[in-house]
Amino acid sequence: MEQITPVWAVGSTGGTARSVGELDVLGDVLPGWLAGLMSVLTQLGDFWFLTVLLGVCFWQLPEKRSAVVALFGTALGGLGLYRALKHTFEFPRPETVPVDPGAVPGVLRPLYGHAIAAGGYGFPSGHATTATILYGGLVLVLTVGTRSQRIAGAAGLVAVVCFSRLALGVHNLVDVIGGIGTGLLALGLLFVLPGRYLPEQRAYVTLAAAVPLAGLYLLASGGNVTAVQVALVAVVTMGGWWALDGRE
Repeated sequence: MEQITPVWAVGSTGGTARSVGELDVLGDVLPGWLAGLMSVLTQLGDFWFLTVLLGVCFWQLPEKRSAVVALFGTALGGLGLYRALKHTFEFPRPETVPVDPGAVPGVLRPLYGHAIAAGGYGFPSGHATTATILYGGLVLVLTVGTRSQRIAGAAGLVAVVCFSRLALGVHNLVDVIGGIGTGLLALGLLFVLPGRYLPEQRAYVTLAAAVPLAGLYLLASGGNVTAVQVALVAVVTMGGWWALDGRE
């Protein structure tokens, strides 16, 4: 596993060419309670939140289950893709010093400490990638409101996640922009295209595509065990969906 080091405790690590968009002033002006709030809002782009939200959609929207499974497969593929890119570019995270954990309200301090203890490389942002896939995909899956309203809501949520990553000092602007681009690429190739040409098989196609993308992550990282876990989750999910789909 990648070593996790609190960003606020890190000294110079190089990477000055990537300081564009680094909000290094926030450590001086961001109130402790707002820094804590950012650590809550950033969870909207975490993979655990995506899993829970799609699980709720799967349970509550039986007519959309195939699309929800396909969106989960897209997220798994996106995870493999963005982590492979991280290890390919090997760009460090910012040198920004966020708010000291002692200034954050006690109830939010553990979550804040976890949020700023971001390890590994910075580009592209995994949270931005995951948020783009999740909320962009839900625009296409859900039917609540108008399409324009869903797009506006998704864009707002992605923007909140991206800003929280900048405010916490764990990413530069270029990282979150790269994450949005990576998420859109995964969404287009793994969700939209199979839905257009293989609508009945989209869930299987997206889950199957996540396996080689996990392999790409495995190669780029030099054997990170998480890549194997991503592939296994995709295969197990595919088997579970095959069993359920056959009964419906």
